[in-house]
Amino acid sequence: MRSLNMRRPHPVGALCAFLALFLASYYAVLTETYGIDDDYDALLYAGSTPISDSYQIWEGRPLDAVWTHFAFSLATEIEHLRYIRFVGILGIALLAWSVYLILAHAGHRKFQAFCLSAVMGLSLPVQIYVAWAMTADFVFSMHLSVLAFLLSNRAFERRRRAQKWSLAAGAVLLLLAAITIYQPSGMFFWVVAAVVLAEADRPLRDAFRRFGWCLMIVCAGMLLALAALLLGERYVPIDSPRNDIATDFAGKAEFFLLQVFPNALNFAWFPVDAIFTWAIFIIMFIGLLMHFQGALRERLWKYVIAASILVLSVAPSLLSRMNLADYRVLPALTAIVILHAYFALLGYQRRLRLRSPVGLNFIMGLTTIACALSAAHNVRTYLVIPHVQELKSMRSQLRNRVTPASEQGISSPIMISPVQSASCTPVGKHEFGSSSSTWIPSLRSMAFLSLRDVFPELRHAQLTIDIESMKSLGCAFPIEW
Repeated sequence: MRSLNMRRPHPVGALCAFLALFLASYYAVLTETYGIDDDYDALLYAGSTPISDSYQIWEGRPLDAVWTHFAFSLATEIEHLRYIRFVGILGIALLAWSVYLILAHAGHRKFQAFCLSAVMGLSLPVQIYVAWAMTADFVFSMHLSVLAFLLSNRAFERRRRAQKWSLAAGAVLLLLAAITIYQPSGMFFWVVAAVVLAEADRPLRDAFRRFGWCLMIVCAGMLLALAALLLGERYVPIDSPRNDIATDFAGKAEFFLLQVFPNALNFAWFPVDAIFTWAIFIIMFIGLLMHFQGALRERLWKYVIAASILVLSVAPSLLSRMNLADYRVLPALTAIVILHAYFALLGYQRRLRLRSPVGLNFIMGLTTIACALSAAHNVRTYLVIPHVQELKSMRSQLRNRVTPASEQGISSPIMISPVQSASCTPVGKHEFGSSSSTWIPSLRSMAFLSLRDVFPELRHAQLTIDIESMKSLGCAFPIEW
């Protein structure tokens, strides 16, 4: 059993390997021109509206609002969104490298640690983050939560009260910063905690003490984040079930077991059937009991801690009255499932008394390759291509419907029809295969930006939207200048 010691040197080659892997898997987000949903809103309004008016403020994400304001102010064209997405890919490579270092310092074999970290970076939630420019900064929320755990772990091991509580306060502040970027990604704290708490030979008493300490840090950070949420609601009052506290606990338990947890079992594959999903769960459930050492009672208590971490990793979603099982809210839960599946494989290896790591290395390597291929396919097929086609259709409609007379400034409404891009893909579920045209504000912003791209002379024209006509037409709406 080793304590985390980040001062031991590691080659930078692993970081380069992660960056190469993710650039190869997510190349489509850099080579194509497109936006997703509120990418267009942020691109259109970020430079002209104050941060205080951002909807992220009332959602308790002020740091996300700051990032959106400055990043999208620099990206003046739809084509520039690729640079924001590149920042997200770079962040994922750095995050995977950090997790790799932690796993290696905890005593895991380097090749297995590399594959495990890579699969986390190829998971379905991360696929959303790298394809959607608005979520690129969520990756750095995960970075801050990792730093928060490392600081809290160091605080736990300190004996002097002054050092202990000053480090703990720093950990809470880092976690607060992570949560105020995006609440679900801030829960990545529990992924790194699981690396330590799920060590096979860790004494039960020590595991409970560390778990209690981590729970205290997270609760403190979430309470401060709740204060930020209430403060944001005061300045930007918007009524939304997302900000209300859940009261139907039985319904939330059913929601977690039937919707949230199954989505996290998908790893990097989409779509998958229920048989495959629950087969992974059974393999993981049995293998974890084999992984933990000690008497049966002690192993069961360790399993309770592991199960508690799974639930705590989606605490913000479970505390909200709104039931949201989208993949973007599951980064921590999915990563913990991947980590527990790896520990389960270690349990099977130990039970079969296989001392050679060749078999496990083969499984890990094959899984990493399969996840990389799946991630490349998913991102291109379900996220990039539908929105590329949607944008092309919008620009085509503008070219066909704007006449020379209207270009000279004559008021002439342009009727834009919605583009059902979901029909371009075999399946649409949650964020995969979705369409920006189903959200009228995003469709409107896409039309404005496209109009200025197609007719540069209208870049500074004053464009208006006839809301009442838009409502009467359903999703279609007129543009006037």
